[in-house]
Amino acid sequence: MRVTFGMTMNSAMADVNATAQRLAGTQLEVSSGLRVRVPSDDPAATVVAIGQQTEIGALQQYSNTASAATSKLSVTDSVLSDMVTQLTAAKSSAASVLVSTVTPSQMQGAVMQLQSIRDALVSDFNTQYQGSYIFSGSKATTQPFTETAGVVSAYQGDASPVSVNIDRQITVPTSLDGGQIAQGSAATDVFTDISNLITAIQANDTTGINTGMTNLDAAFNRVVSAQTGVGISLQTLQAQQSRLTSAQQAATTQLSKAQDANMAQAISDMTSAETANRAALGAVATINKVSLLDYIG
Repeated sequence: MRVTFGMTMNSAMADVNATAQRLAGTQLEVSSGLRVRVPSDDPAATVVAIGQQTEIGALQQYSNTASAATSKLSVTDSVLSDMVTQLTAAKSSAASVLVSTVTPSQMQGAVMQLQSIRDALVSDFNTQYQGSYIFSGSKATTQPFTETAGVVSAYQGDASPVSVNIDRQITVPTSLDGGQIAQGSAATDVFTDISNLITAIQANDTTGINTGMTNLDAAFNRVVSAQTGVGISLQTLQAQQSRLTSAQQAATTQLSKAQDANMAQAISDMTSAETANRAALGAVATINKVSLLDYIG
């Protein structure tokens, strides 16, 4: 078979194109750091990479949710701590008027302090976090309690605390039922208890004062119970954040194994491709110098 100049040139140009494509591929692998950029590069690795990317996205969402919940519950914990402080002060004020040497001015001072404590507790129950009421259950835009001239309304929220998912099977509450804390199963709420206590002090009603102190003890216990629950949720969140971080790191490692390039091998392949491409280009240049007479036999 006679080999023509055109056949030789076509073959050489095919080599140039092939080596150029290989060189471009290796250069892209080195510059991107990725061995798998499109499914056709490695179908099996692509399936693994997609799965790990999906997992990383889900873990990141859970992590974001856990972080937001931690911030909100930290505020809730702080507010409940203030409620504990206010109720402790209320019990102390009530106890101070039961001594035989109490004076009218001291009793009036206790009344004023209890009024101030009632106002502070209303403010605590009406705490908002990023525009949402913490103690309104699921009614995040509804103020739990209103106060007019020392009279506090009934609970305006609901008994359905909001919970968020921090994993596929783990949830934590991020809002509380303020009615359960303020009253629970008692006949009256803490605001009524304080108002009745004020009335008893003004009337020097020892029995009424003792009843009021008993009711304050019950309110105190309800707040402590709620704070204990928040504390448990915060501990759960802390442990979950640590687990999510570890899971994200593991998924990222698997993703890297599936799609990242071995840079040492990629650079070596690129160098080989450059050498082959130069050789192919050199061959074309040599062919162009050959006289057409060399093919006449």
